[in-house]
Amino acid sequence: MSDLTILYPDVLSTDDNAVEREMLPDVHFEVHGGRASSEVDDAVWASADGMVTGIGMPIDEAVFDKASKLKVICRLGVGYDLIDVALAGRRGVRVCNVPDYGTAEVADHAMALLLAFTRGVARYSEAFRDDPENGWDYRLSPLQVRMRDKTMGIIGLGRIGTACAQRARGFGMEVMFYDPYVPYGQEIALGFTRAESLAELLGAVDFASIHTPATEETEKLINAEAVAAMKPGLILVNTARGTIANGVSGMWGVMYWLFVTPIYWFSAVWYRRMRCLTLGDWFVERYESKELGVAYAIFGCFY
Repeated sequence: MSDLTILYPDVLSTDDNAVEREMLPDVHFEVHGGRASSEVDDAVWASADGMVTGIGMPIDEAVFDKASKLKVICRLGVGYDLIDVALAGRRGVRVCNVPDYGTAEVADHAMALLLAFTRGVARYSEAFRDDPENGWDYRLSPLQVRMRDKTMGIIGLGRIGTACAQRARGFGMEVMFYDPYVPYGQEIALGFTRAESLAELLGAVDFASIHTPATEETEKLINAEAVAAMKPGLILVNTARGTIANGVSGMWGVMYWLFVTPIYWFSAVWYRRMRCLTLGDWFVERYESKELGVAYAIFGCFY
């Protein structure tokens, strides 16, 4: 039996990490479903050589003080905004992620949320459930619109943003993006249109989808100024972090929002007084390729 202990402090899986246990039978796994560091015993924190973090628990100074043996943290996904990376560096703890996790699934989900409005899926479903005899009325979904020949705006043209843009192309849409970190010429290779500013993009597109990381730069990126720049009737989808699109208060009558909460990743479709909550299937499924990526990232730091 290996002396290594890998801690999952806030895992959401229901299979007790069967994939990892099969791959690494000599490693001890501590699997917990906590939401705060206080929900995991101090002795467990102290035993951890490596950690795989989920979506809800901040990995802050309190955690680092408890996890004195910790050598590496792997974020089970792409974004690592809940991890104090600077402090990890000072403590000599390596931080890594799984950059290809959820690329297709998040892009699919963004398109599904957009379709909920443009095809009226959520609204019609709600009406039919409420009144099976008389619930069908095409007028109930005023945002229903033909997507072909419309323009999709991508905010953040990374892996997921590019995947979402490709899907928009499949629906017959043109694509415009805003991402100051994408090298010039990439738009030519992809056949997209580059916007030089967020305001330029929001004023030109019919739909917009956010795919940026949560950083100080992107916090409250969608604010009152951004809303003022929007083309009338624009539909905004956020499958990134909630902090990116929480810069507007009291403006729900101005536009319709689709967003994902920053902690629990529930996708919420808002339409006037109608509200539906669904948990994206991609999040609760387990992918062997993702588990392999985590394992290689974690154990490469020990051997």
